[in-house]
Amino acid sequence: MKSAIRLPRVSPPKTVIRPMSPANVTQLLRHLNPHRFTGLRNQAMVRRLFHSGIRLMELSGIDVADVEWPEGLIRVRGKGRRERYVPFGTKTKVTCPP
Repeated sequence: MKSAIRLPRVSPPKTVIRPMSPANVTQLLRHLNPHRFTGLRNQAMVRRLFHSGIRLMELSGIDVADVEWPEGLIRVRGKGRRERYVPFGTKTKVTCPP
């Protein structure tokens, strides 16, 4: 019986995702019309993502009941359904009042 040839394991190159700079986020926010519902909604989502550092899937799982307005906290369900509270900034609070 012939022995098998062992080849080295090859893994795909890891793609590094660079975060947006604050200037890029500001530029993005300027393009969202705050006088329309969709613009205001999108602006609130971008602010929450940028200021709190939550993942997109975590943001999509937030309910109104998960937002603690007086404390400025959002209950987020992350990987493995683990819950944590993340703060959100003053500008986010002003953009989307309760």
